[in-house]
Amino acid sequence: MKPLQWISESEFLVDNVRFICSPGDYSLKSDESRFVLLKDKEILDRYFNVFSESQIKTVLEFGIFQGGSSALFTLWMDLEKFIGVDTSGPVRALDSFSEREEIKPRIKTYYGVSQ
Repeated sequence: MKPLQWISESEFLVDNVRFICSPGDYSLKSDESRFVLLKDKEILDRYFNVFSESQIKTVLEFGIFQGGSSALFTLWMDLEKFIGVDTSGPVRALDSFSEREEIKPRIKTYYGVSQ
């Protein structure tokens, strides 16, 4: 797993992509400058402890919210494939991120799909 470069108690970078931890705050939206995560530092530390020795290559997640986990897990774990499913409509920031040449084959989203 790649390192998380913490720049404050709630913000960090992975591969120069900015993330903000905002657990419980559904009002924030991801945009071109950063992705919103509904996870805090403690949860991310737990993920690291559980998955740092694993060779996970594919993740299926139900519930995309603002695309933070999709972008984070793809970069952080160097996934080959991330599949996200959500009943909501498209997340512009995630779709834009997913169009990057090095990311495009790795993230697949399914919007408007009942979980």
